[in-house]
Amino acid sequence: MATAAAALVAGTFSVITSPVQAAEAMPIAEIQGPGDATPYAGETVTTRGVVTAAYPQGGFDGFYVQTAGTGADDPADHTASDAIFVYAGDAPVDVQVGDHVEVTGEASEHEGLTEISQAADGVTVLDEPAEAVKPAEIAYPATDEAREAYEGMLLAPQGSFTVSDNYDANFFAEFTLASGTTPLRQPTDAAAPGSDEAAAIEADNDARAVKLDDGASINFSDGDDRNIPLPYLLSPKTQVRTGAPVTFDAPVVLDWRYDAWRFQPTTQLTAANDDAVDPVTFGKTREARPADVGGSVQLATFNVLNYFTTTGDRLDGCSYYRDREGNPIAVRGGCDARGAANAENLERQQVKIVKAINRLDADVVTLEEIENSAVFGKDRDTALGRLTDALNAAAGGEPVDVRAVARVGTRG
Repeated sequence: MATAAAALVAGTFSVITSPVQAAEAMPIAEIQGPGDATPYAGETVTTRGVVTAAYPQGGFDGFYVQTAGTGADDPADHTASDAIFVYAGDAPVDVQVGDHVEVTGEASEHEGLTEISQAADGVTVLDEPAEAVKPAEIAYPATDEAREAYEGMLLAPQGSFTVSDNYDANFFAEFTLASGTTPLRQPTDAAAPGSDEAAAIEADNDARAVKLDDGASINFSDGDDRNIPLPYLLSPKTQVRTGAPVTFDAPVVLDWRYDAWRFQPTTQLTAANDDAVDPVTFGKTREARPADVGGSVQLATFNVLNYFTTTGDRLDGCSYYRDREGNPIAVRGGCDARGAANAENLERQQVKIVKAINRLDADVVTLEEIENSAVFGKDRDTALGRLTDALNAAAGGEPVDVRAVARVGTRG
């Protein structure tokens, strides 16, 4: 490449051309630096590497690139990440996993993630071959400092992992995992607030927690995105339960996004590519009934998830969670009801609750999230009475009465 410069020589203009060298490529580890932020923030940098993950759709708008041949070094000698996220912005992501590329752009920290915002024409796919990246076979790092050294790198996570939370599966197709064989604990579930024991549990949670994500930032509960099949939950038979073991079948990228460390598949996971891209297998842990633990009295607790016999369609002002066809399913807000939208959905909810509670075969069952019917001008135990009648009708034999033990757990 050459530039032209005009010079005034003896009263005349002469055009002088001089070569301009392209910016010298620096190692990704140098751009990343040994800490939690790049030492080159705000500067234009050039680097080379192999594309390990690409996200042309789904909201990430970029790709990960890692220094060729890296990933197999001794963790004891590893101090800075050999990978970095390249943000394409409005430009198309025109690279494929495995491409050897040169990238030029501005280095920065975006909400804690070190990245390069590619310049115009700042990505070149190179013809020269490059040694393949090797997934780092490591246990999940227990500290932020240790994780920073692998930010963006391709990993083959080692050791056991357990599902700890599946609440956000229906919203963002993500799960909270815990390294090890047990889920994370709520600190005050096992220790007094402010105690050393509670602090120790919180520290253990911080050391073991990591998200399993789907390579996208889609909210599957919003607008037309509700019609997209949920990654990881494509079959009605798929079970992703708290406490279930997780096996990694393919490498993932260690990503930092939305204030959490995440394992990302190497491209957006969808129904179309599930067989090739899904990086995990979830173990099945559901038992037909609770295990026999001995003793003469069996106690159980059951969350009926807002069993309200006062349905939303009987009150003014209710808004609803709706299915894909727009039919109201459950109350979302705007009124005092919290449960089913109408009688049809109440019946569906009740059938499942009755079947589950009767299969517990417990002597005493305490309930959570059941209607306090007094709020709606009825006897306080109206909802409890209806559920009791349904339990007895389905069970047959000696009738049971759950009203006395359930009063403590009423809500409205």
